[in-house]
Amino acid sequence: KEDSLKEKREEKSHTLANALRSVTSNLRETIWALNQEKLTVQSIADKLKVYSRNMFIYSNTQIKFEESIENDTNLEPAIALNVFRICQEIINNVFKHAEASELTVTIVKNNKINITITDNGKGFDPSQKQTESYGLANLKNRADEINATLTIDAQLNKSTKIILVV
Repeated sequence: KEDSLKEKREEKSHTLANALRSVTSNLRETIWALNQEKLTVQSIADKLKVYSRNMFIYSNTQIKFEESIENDTNLEPAIALNVFRICQEIINNVFKHAEASELTVTIVKNNKINITITDNGKGFDPSQKQTESYGLANLKNRADEINATLTIDAQLNKSTKIILVV
């Protein structure tokens, strides 16, 4: 019985530590956005590279970045933060759920910012009410906040492609 209590305490300790890490990370990202004099598409792309590589550092998932950033522009902090958060959530979902061997992030900046995140994982059915549907609703709400278009191309047992246009 004492072993069982010890296990539960350890489990709670790990859960608390993970929650604290998550809050700290979110706070760090927010401070990053607020402290930047210039938040550009390139700075978001660079931040996403670091985030993705850190997230998948101990996995076998191949990460590919493709960039075509013409006339890089400064972004309002609220837009930059929401774009980053949307991409962060998508990458996080790939890590947690997709069981993908490849993740590709494509960032194109012409007149608009077009970010496409594709994985070759197990996919999902976006029409199913899942416990994760809160995450999808959150993505759409963030996109709406910045007048962006979010397109989710997903099916069960197929690769997933999510496109954000700002």
